[in-house]
Amino acid sequence: MAIEDEVKLEAALDFVEPQIAIGTAIEEIEIIPEVRTITLYFDTPDFELAGDKIALRFRYRLSHQGFASTESLVVPDGAQEGIWALKSKGKVISSAGVSTTAREELEVVASFGEVPHTLIAKYPVVGEKIAHLGVIAAMDARRRSRKLIVNATPVVEIDDDLVRVLVGASAGDIFREIEFELLDAEYANLRAEVVREFLGAGAQYSRSGSKLERALSH
Repeated sequence: MAIEDEVKLEAALDFVEPQIAIGTAIEEIEIIPEVRTITLYFDTPDFELAGDKIALRFRYRLSHQGFASTESLVVPDGAQEGIWALKSKGKVISSAGVSTTAREELEVVASFGEVPHTLIAKYPVVGEKIAHLGVIAAMDARRRSRKLIVNATPVVEIDDDLVRVLVGASAGDIFREIEFELLDAEYANLRAEVVREFLGAGAQYSRSGSKLERALSH
């Protein structure tokens, strides 16, 4: 499994991002086209996966804009292609003076109809509980992403997510989360500088450890 290292900030819906300067530190900023996704999270009625400190999700893209208005958009056809992911519960640590969340993550591209065997092999408890799994949370999100390039290599990815909770205790809530993923450990200081610029512009550290936690909280 890969180790995901992200700083998570939350911001007002009308937050204006600071301008990231291209210069000696950053050679280029790669703009990734905006995508719209539905993300489904699964667990047993007793939240047994959460008890084992793991989260199981399936994420797929939608082709049209605007938020989903009905649950008919949430659960796709079994043939729908997407990304299944298992994540461990994150641990908050300090990196170059900013708070970051480190967690294990395993992603597999597959159809919605069946949880990939790769995930079950890594966490057998998923296979043991698979008959009892159901959707505990669902979110509709629009993501704008950029990658900071140094020496022709992406070193930091910034994902700006506008999220609406479709299923969960906070259904109907809309929030904005900005993630700064470290792609190259040598550039932790560069990421920290960019994060501090966003904090200075009015963003703040996320009060929830994950989008799932936020969807399940009142």
